[in-house]
Amino acid sequence: MRAMLAMFGEAFGDVPTFSEAPPGQAYLRRLGSDAFIALAALKDGAVVGGLAAYVLSKFEQERSEICIYDLAVSEARRRQGIATALLMELRRVAART
Repeated sequence: MRAMLAMFGEAFGDVPTFSEAPPGQAYLRRLGSDAFIALAALKDGAVVGGLAAYVLSKFEQERSEICIYDLAVSEARRRQGIATALLMELRRVAART
């Protein structure tokens, strides 16, 4: 997760937001609930893409929606299908949710 945060900072051109006050381990563990989805794309052990999404329970019907909050690919790895692969994996996760 920390490597994905660093990649987001570089990809969005906003390193301070993603690195100055990193969340602690206990906070990251709490994110591991049914309401948060994090996916990372790895190449040779390095995070080259990432997706963060939230599952929102709806009030008008018994259903939920997944809202993508962040989606990024490192500059050197863009235009290689990584973002598409992350979205396709999110679809698979959503089908199980």
